[in-house]
Amino acid sequence: MMRVTIHQISTRENYVDTSVSLVLEAKEKQVKTFALQVPHQVENAYGKIAYTDAEKSDTFYDYGDAKVEWKPGSDVSIISYEFRPLSGNPRYSVERGFRWFDVVTRTGFSSYEFMVPFSRTNEIAVDASSGLRSIGEKATVMLTVYLPADTRLIDSIPQPSEEVIDWQDSDVGYRSLVFVDEVDFGMTPGWPNLPSFRIAFEVPELSERYNRLVFDSGLFLGIGIQFLLAGIFDAIKLRDNK
Repeated sequence: MMRVTIHQISTRENYVDTSVSLVLEAKEKQVKTFALQVPHQVENAYGKIAYTDAEKSDTFYDYGDAKVEWKPGSDVSIISYEFRPLSGNPRYSVERGFRWFDVVTRTGFSSYEFMVPFSRTNEIAVDASSGLRSIGEKATVMLTVYLPADTRLIDSIPQPSEEVIDWQDSDVGYRSLVFVDEVDFGMTPGWPNLPSFRIAFEVPELSERYNRLVFDSGLFLGIGIQFLLAGIFDAIKLRDNK
């Protein structure tokens, strides 16, 4: 299973803090490189590996900055992290975290949406000599999105399978939404598009501001019409008196 988590969304600066994790097998002890290709630019990328010793008595972590290479021609970023597996530990939990820019689209005064897309081909924007290749397999993808508790979910594809509101760690509280779908990585080009997770939401602060602006505009317009009608009436009387 691949887990994608949206930890924080900034509509003002148009970025989402994201992490992607999955379990890999690495039977050989040679250096392994795990890479992730995402559209647009990223910053603050890191890699984290979790594994247990041969006796499965202790858990170890390997953590560090990940390498980021942006391909301006195709507007994609390659996030890669190297690690050397230990003998007797064939399974590793691999996590990549990054700040992902230009993925939030404003659709109204107070409404936004973003998508988490998945490629349906084996094409990757790196040189073949790098040795990187697509995983090319079917996997269950679980997307978890954290939003302020008062944020309103407008629409989503797919629909959330779980929704939890937590008030313990913040005065505002957080709403966590979980979405699950099956993804075939590396399908033959020409097949129907793979599911892209799409989340549309409304920011309450902007919604309240919009409603206030509409109310004030209507109020001022109403007052203006009264003065306009009174002015026209006075002008007609003045003309008749001449």
